[in-house]
Amino acid sequence: QAAVDESGLIVATEVIDAGTDSHYLVPMVEATQKNTGALPQMTLADSGYASEANFAALEALLAPACVALGREGGKVRKIDPAKHPATQRMAGRLSTDQGQAHYRRRKVIPEPVFGWIKQA
Repeated sequence: QAAVDESGLIVATEVIDAGTDSHYLVPMVEATQKNTGALPQMTLADSGYASEANFAALEALLAPACVALGREGGKVRKIDPAKHPATQRMAGRLSTDQGQAHYRRRKVIPEPVFGWIKQA
């Protein structure tokens, strides 16, 4: 796991042996805050981190985020707002032009860093 700032600097890391990433989103946001002294201005993450618990925890931290709810170009899943209110709010955020613009930045902020790590 790695958190990367806009300059490409890795600001938090964690080595895990789990098959899924979902449980590590909030700890990485908290580690970023610990290491830099501030919450991220916007947390961007792929659908592997999407969960009601993560969205609710980020809201409780007042940590803004744009986290994909599914694969790009994939089927849009139905959300029951009564059971998953934080997920519904994330879907609403991602449906805006501003939310989409934020999320697109994930491809140019952290992804190159992971590519460099894999290449080296």
